[in-house]
Amino acid sequence: MRITTLPAAVLALAGITAAAPAQAAPATAMVNVTAVNAQGQPANGYRVSGSAAQVSDCSNPSPAAVTAGVYSCYPTAASADVCWTATPGSLLCAGDPWARILHRVTYDGTLPAVTPISTPTPFAIELDDGSRCRGYAGGPGGAHVRKDGYELAYSCTGTVNVLRRTSPNRPATINRDQSQWTVLVGATDDPNADYPAPQTRTVTTAWFAAAPGAD
Repeated sequence: MRITTLPAAVLALAGITAAAPAQAAPATAMVNVTAVNAQGQPANGYRVSGSAAQVSDCSNPSPAAVTAGVYSCYPTAASADVCWTATPGSLLCAGDPWARILHRVTYDGTLPAVTPISTPTPFAIELDDGSRCRGYAGGPGGAHVRKDGYELAYSCTGTVNVLRRTSPNRPATINRDQSQWTVLVGATDDPNADYPAPQTRTVTTAWFAAAPGAD
């Protein structure tokens, strides 16, 4: 049997609308943040706010680093998981990429050289519903563990947050199997609540951290 494909113009005359080709979902946009210049001063619209906090250990790379020279410090309550070297004995650490606020932390001793981990994790993401989410860096209240084995991974604007499993061999918080990444979201307010199963959202933008001069 011979099959003839009619052109769209002929189909239109016959009152038949040809189906438009499916549009591929846009890939998650990745942004590398450099919040200080080579002299350790705020740059690219970032500014310092608040008083300095003392940290005890800055020997690890930031989980969000895509280059060498971006640090993570302890204790986690200092919210110092994305930090760049500033003046001697201090670093400037990012809050989120929307407010563009840095806070200073001080340390004793000498900073070691650090290199990024093999698969960096963004310190902030934006979801397809417009929610803005900052990676949970620690602090009062713990990680907000739910009864169903999920815990807070990113704190978001709105009523739900990004979740991750609490198990040791848990899957990655962000599913990167496709060009458009996805996450699971749900409420985390009450550890004793019977929340519904997490829902899937797509990640439109992900923010990582880079040292000045890395381009």
